[in-house]
Amino acid sequence: MLQRSFAVAVVGAALCFVLAESASAMSTRAHGSAVTRDGYFGFVLDAGAYDDFDLTGLDSSGGASVIGTSFAEVSRGQISSFAAIGVLGALATAASFSGRDIFGAITDAQANAAWGDVLTVTLPAGGSGVVTAALGITGSVAAVAPDATSSYARAIADWDFSFCIEANCIQRIGGQESEILGVPESLGSPPGVFFVTIPFESGHPIAIGGTLIVTAHATALGNNGFADAGARFSNGVSWLGFQTVVDSLGQPIPEYLAIAESGVDYTQAVPEPSTPAALALALAALAARRATRSA
Repeated sequence: MLQRSFAVAVVGAALCFVLAESASAMSTRAHGSAVTRDGYFGFVLDAGAYDDFDLTGLDSSGGASVIGTSFAEVSRGQISSFAAIGVLGALATAASFSGRDIFGAITDAQANAAWGDVLTVTLPAGGSGVVTAALGITGSVAAVAPDATSSYARAIADWDFSFCIEANCIQRIGGQESEILGVPESLGSPPGVFFVTIPFESGHPIAIGGTLIVTAHATALGNNGFADAGARFSNGVSWLGFQTVVDSLGQPIPEYLAIAESGVDYTQAVPEPSTPAALALALAALAARRATRSA
């Protein structure tokens, strides 16, 4: 089991809850925070955060072009997050230096992104079945905390992806890299292709979605302590399409209809929107939301 703070676990549970509650509307979410504290007293030296950019109930004709993006940083931590229907990205880095300051510094950074959608699979003869789909996960985690005289250093970076069906978010994968005083350790799985299963009843809508959480922690205390950690999944998760569709007896189903509320064709790979298009559509969506609030 990955070493994970209570705060990260709570955020993950909250995001899964959001996806479970999105049965009536697709949604994208991006969020993150970073803080540097004094290593002895715990005083906040610098902090930054961005609010969730939540787009729900908008015109779904754009499909994968419904996007939320945000960014914030502090002096020793950096975060960014990107969310689109079927495509997620998040980055968190943390670095701490103690120099000749015996109290040193502790930096924590976290970024997360989530998407939710509603999928309906219909069979010509009705009945039930199971879709197996693939997601591509790309990124890296690294942690550096060398051993040095009269200092203490610890660095931890991890990532966690959960695929959710209704209120069920147990299809998970993740990994962690850590180093304490020059001793490295690896836990979990490396990024790669992740297969998920979606049971369905013909013609019945299903809330599906995914959450990506990345965190970075760096502690440096004593004389010339140094720690650096990073979880870089800027283009981290992408939907690669249906792999198989079988009936309740495990037999392949050659003909079926799969329709998503967003308009995305989940039977195929979902491309990441281009940066200019993403920015333009995100700004348009934000303007629409502000106009709705002021009405």
